[in-house]
Amino acid sequence: MRKPTAPWATVSSEWIERLAQSGRAVDSIERTRREAFLLSHLILAAGVLIAAPLWIVVNGAPTLGESAIFALAQLPLLSVAALLRLDDLKIAQSIAAFGWLALAAACLSVGAHAGAAAPFGGLALIEAILACDLTLVSMVASASLAVLAVAALTAATGGGFFETLLAAPLVLYVVLLARGAAQVETVRARAEARNARDLRLVSEASGDLVIGFDEGGAVSSVVGDAARAYGLDARELMGRGFFQRVHVADRPAFLKLVSDAISSGETVRATLRLRIGHARNELGEFIEPVFHFFEARSSLVEAADDARAACVVCILCDVTAQRHAAERSRRRGARARWPPPARRVSSPMSAMSCARRSTPSSASPKCWRASSSRRSIR
Repeated sequence: MRKPTAPWATVSSEWIERLAQSGRAVDSIERTRREAFLLSHLILAAGVLIAAPLWIVVNGAPTLGESAIFALAQLPLLSVAALLRLDDLKIAQSIAAFGWLALAAACLSVGAHAGAAAPFGGLALIEAILACDLTLVSMVASASLAVLAVAALTAATGGGFFETLLAAPLVLYVVLLARGAAQVETVRARAEARNARDLRLVSEASGDLVIGFDEGGAVSSVVGDAARAYGLDARELMGRGFFQRVHVADRPAFLKLVSDAISSGETVRATLRLRIGHARNELGEFIEPVFHFFEARSSLVEAADDARAACVVCILCDVTAQRHAAERSRRRGARARWPPPARRVSSPMSAMSCARRSTPSSASPKCWRASSSRRSIR
């Protein structure tokens, strides 16, 4: 049973989930990492923005160095913008890691806040470790060692020289830990990539669309690139994009398709019309949507015990050609069953001649003799 949550928490969670959506197919682990990154860095950016006026109230106008520190503190917000714009979590994590290093260097240069350089360097290492990228960890570790060296030289006259040098082995220890974590992550990523490649090859060979839906009918994942054959992009289908492309008359059937698959746990079938583009009408006056018929087969996927929502996998097979062929066959059969058109009479004289030819036994002998005499005279 789910625990009751506050309305604001539910709204914020749904908002973060929408922001974390990607234009490419991502697994649940990658999606969770995106959500955690967005949540932590948005809260940090909000905290920095709130702390700025409080700093001015308590300490007065900031110096030039403190203004530079405040400007560099906005790099977490820049990393969020990079994630939303570039759709690459590693690039966003790299920006955040080097942002902490820039803050450490700024604190050393200011002098009055040199004690904050070591914590900022540690945060940079944490950001690099969470990225599970050994190259990034090595670069951040080298930069952190350089910051520690500068801090040691700065503290040579003021004390704390040996304490600063003792931090260097800790940095190397963090690098070794990150190296082991990166190797484990690499093995797992390769295994998942191999499985995803096999599934993508199967979906592309069959030509069917393989889409994952949540319990509300929103698209959570798109497997393979079969959608590109119809001019569709995975980013356009994510979330409510697929639902907006379903024909208005078929949307209740689509929602029933997802709900029946979740409630019954069995495979459910339905035929849906999906908008794949636009085309001008025969006269070229206006653009009308182009719909294809898809036979949808949905089934419930067994999720983990801690899964927040059910997941439905739907396989959509294009049956537009079969539907059109069946419609043409039905029309030909209907025309074959129609009776032949009756012979139309063009004039009264034609009707009289037809009546004479059709009923010769009913005519009088005199009329027959008169007609035969006319033929002989002619």
